[in-house]
Amino acid sequence: MGAYNRFDGEPCCANDRLMGRILRGDWKFEGYFVSDCGAINDIWKNHKFVETPDEAAAVALKAGCDLNCGDCYAHLVEAYEKDLVSDDDITKAAEHLFTVRALLGEFEENRPYSDIPYTVVDCDEHVNLNIEAARQSVVLLKNEKTFLPLDRKSNINIGVVGPNALSVIGLEGNYQARASRYITLADGIRSEFADAVVRVSGGSGYLSANADDYSQQDDLLADGLAVASVSDITFLCLGLNGNCEGEEGDAGKGDKADISLPAPQIKLAEAVCDICDNVVVILLCGSSIDIGEKLRNKAKAIICGWYPGSLGGLAIAQIIAGEYSPCGRLPVTFYKGEENLPDITDYSMKGRTYRFFEGEPLYPFGFGIGYSQADYLSAQKTYEDDKSVKVSFVLKNSGMRCTEKIQIYASYSDSRTETPIRQLCCVKAVDLPSGECITAECEIDKYWVSAVLRDGSRVSPDGGYSLYYAVSDAESRSLKFTEIR
Repeated sequence: MGAYNRFDGEPCCANDRLMGRILRGDWKFEGYFVSDCGAINDIWKNHKFVETPDEAAAVALKAGCDLNCGDCYAHLVEAYEKDLVSDDDITKAAEHLFTVRALLGEFEENRPYSDIPYTVVDCDEHVNLNIEAARQSVVLLKNEKTFLPLDRKSNINIGVVGPNALSVIGLEGNYQARASRYITLADGIRSEFADAVVRVSGGSGYLSANADDYSQQDDLLADGLAVASVSDITFLCLGLNGNCEGEEGDAGKGDKADISLPAPQIKLAEAVCDICDNVVVILLCGSSIDIGEKLRNKAKAIICGWYPGSLGGLAIAQIIAGEYSPCGRLPVTFYKGEENLPDITDYSMKGRTYRFFEGEPLYPFGFGIGYSQADYLSAQKTYEDDKSVKVSFVLKNSGMRCTEKIQIYASYSDSRTETPIRQLCCVKAVDLPSGECITAECEIDKYWVSAVLRDGSRVSPDGGYSLYYAVSDAESRSLKFTEIR
């Protein structure tokens, strides 16, 4: 799929270098190429690369874009009549498209994909996969003095407060279908803590209130604080949803404006911290959020649940109750404010992501803690050739059963080009039974230990490389890197 932006001055969906020379030439790609939705219209409307929709359709098709997600290829008839595209251009695209359909069995008597029965939808196997994926993705960012997990049999008063407490859209994110059932955070906590008294309140809206909504916001806040005031533990269900963190234009909101928790939620959270001693933050979001220093310091535990799917509320509640140890790791850097971040219009990588960010992150890429931490007793290279490196680990688990995510990073330098501070080159999930030692082997493709020159080619770094494994340090909210020899 082609992107919306330009590459080397040409829109990606009309870029012969990307589609022809690299994709089909260097990479020997034999499938079909499709535009992102609306990207062909962007070629003339927004890029001003050509003047008319028929010209946009023509330059895209001739460059190698076989299929248009959108309506601009309706103008290919005009383009053909004006000799902007030829029979060969159209035939080549059709051959790519229909070859893939044939390979998928679309023209066979028994079609392996089109004939999948509706009874497969929402079947038990898929439901179980849904909830397992949600469990595996949850990232525990803080757990002060092992506050979590909680005793499922406790008869305490629990408050579930915040705009994501009963939110369905907060489970979904965006680009989703509709499920047949949903378990929100409040539903999941009620289910797992059946002996507790569970009270629920929205507490605030997602974003800043309009002037007409001030009274409603005040009512929500008052109700949320009332719940927190009579709770032994308050779960603050905060974060975002697909309406305020979607792709540009989604639901009229699109990309979020900053990385702070929205103002109404900060107001709610800080007020709850003033009246409840035991606060656990549950964030539903799809990106880095800075929840603020007061909430960060006061919360006994902080959980990032992302957009966990229709049964995500149950998965997160099961982790809170200790049925599973959290094992997710951050796939993005959580930044501390925006002061050290480049302007969003700067497309260079300098100062961005774990590979080039030189500041102190709030929580680093790869970070995440659990109820049990694996001890790395040894790590050593066991094999190396021109294509790969193998590393053997011995790990011991002295706590509850858990899944350890082994992370191996490379650090290297090259005099011909800029290289990253570090590069993730292997992740391996290892099941660790309680009280046992295991041996795990990881294989690293040297593709990930190569320097990229300006022309896009990869070379072995002339300054050599080192490998490290990383373990989350709960006390300092950092990753500890240990060299592998």
